[in-house]
Amino acid sequence: EFELWEKLRPEPTPVLLDLLCDENELTRTVSAKELQVRGERIAFERAVELSRSAKDEYREIAVFLIGQLGTPAFPFKQEAIPLLEQFLIGDLAPMVRETAARALGFLRATTAVHSLISTANDPDAGVRSGVAVSLGYLGLPEARAVLKRLSEDTDEEVREWAECGLEMLDFDETDED
Repeated sequence: EFELWEKLRPEPTPVLLDLLCDENELTRTVSAKELQVRGERIAFERAVELSRSAKDEYREIAVFLIGQLGTPAFPFKQEAIPLLEQFLIGDLAPMVRETAARALGFLRATTAVHSLISTANDPDAGVRSGVAVSLGYLGLPEARAVLKRLSEDTDEEVREWAECGLEMLDFDETDED
């Protein structure tokens, strides 16, 4: 991944935008990561365009890009959160819902807490895992009951992320004292 990033990093933005549709998943991901750091409006617009694709992998890379675009300032955060919530709640592809769940946590989208909580029962373990991660990042007390329930999930990864989320909540509460 690092070698590919070194190769792609000097490429102009239009080339990276085209590579978001590459057949190779690693190429798509590395291109998106470089675009996230650049944080340009054109990347946000291209991601929104890709998010309308019939192809699951294009919607997933769009959601991934939107969720961290402009790191660490997140200039598109207010526009991104409602879009990500739509994918979390309504996309048919589990990989898109999972990526949306994780992106909402990464953005510390506290306004999306109810969408995340309502998705904690998703049939896909990856989605539930993404929800657990995000609820921990949000640090909101209303997440505790959901994280406790997810810490008893049938899937080991979901349980681990839920336990981590509970630890983050406990840390936040200790930090406030």
